[in-house]
Amino acid sequence: MKKITITLYRFEELPQATQKKVTEKLSQINADYSFWYEYSYDHFKNLCALLGITIEPKSIHFKGFYSQGDGSSFRADVDFVKLVEGVKNRVWIELMPKSELVIQVPDISPRLFSLIKKGDIDVSANVKAHSSSTGIAARLDWNYSDDKNFSNIDKAFSNLENWFQNTAETLNGYLYQSLQTEYEYVTGEQSVAETIIANEYLFTADGEPAFHLEALAEDD
Repeated sequence: MKKITITLYRFEELPQATQKKVTEKLSQINADYSFWYEYSYDHFKNLCALLGITIEPKSIHFKGFYSQGDGSSFRADVDFVKLVEGVKNRVWIELMPKSELVIQVPDISPRLFSLIKKGDIDVSANVKAHSSSTGIAARLDWNYSDDKNFSNIDKAFSNLENWFQNTAETLNGYLYQSLQTEYEYVTGEQSVAETIIANEYLFTADGEPAFHLEALAEDD
């Protein structure tokens, strides 16, 4: 029988250069073992709710973050009146006062908006995810009685449809950027080090994790 004695060290006991090596090696420890993205999901749902956008449960998806084709998507039903009013009033400021989110105010005449609010023109709006789960398509439908004399309505709605698509893409871009920011935080050196210290992981002198060694060690 051969007995080998190995000295193990807490993260804080390792030299700074070795600590850096450890955090790089274990950079995915938070991303792999936690639902780190749920904060970004909840924040996005709350933001959208202020704008009359109801995110369908479990419809948010993303692929990321540093390759071609990466992105995010979601599905939602939209209260178009609340969306227009919310954008005009920048209601998201109450949720995130320092936000740099910019959504263009739609070019809609007061008369047209009044007709929509009164129900003389029925409007339905929704957002669908692309099949790749990295992109969205916003759809705007409108209906009104043929006996109504609404000139240039279809042209106006065509412009609003473009605005709606741009708005949905802006929000989807914000979602993706929020996810990337959160990912970079949980995989960052400080966050990884905090997880290692909290879990009291041990390492060899050269910074190799001692997970398997500890399991093999005999009890005193």
